[in-house]
Amino acid sequence: MPTNKFVERVPSFVQGMSRQAPSVRFAGQSATADNVFFNVVDGARKRSGTTYLSSIVGGNPTVTYRMHKIERDDEEEYLIVYGTGFFKIYDVVRNQWVDPSFEGNTEAYINSGNPTANDYKFVTVADTTFVCNAK
Repeated sequence: MPTNKFVERVPSFVQGMSRQAPSVRFAGQSATADNVFFNVVDGARKRSGTTYLSSIVGGNPTVTYRMHKIERDDEEEYLIVYGTGFFKIYDVVRNQWVDPSFEGNTEAYINSGNPTANDYKFVTVADTTFVCNAK
């Protein structure tokens, strides 16, 4: 009776997604992946389910909204929810809406020109998030 266990090698897919033909694609790439996170340590692992956080009070169902996620550390995680006439910050760790603190004429700048969700640009560098109103 054989004593060796059956071992199947499964690629880790740490090289992410590729639209190339299978003959050109690397062994660590995949053409499709649903509900999966790619990680060098864990390979491809199942994405966790959706978690309800809060309702947007004062939102308009005819307006397009977007979110910008800020992850500083385990103590500070935020979502900026924005759209036409709407700019709010949600504290994910404390599970509450936070009033943004604006200095000087910052609030007037953010809302100038009646910007839509497409007009805001964000970049987070270290502990600072820069917001640009492209209007």
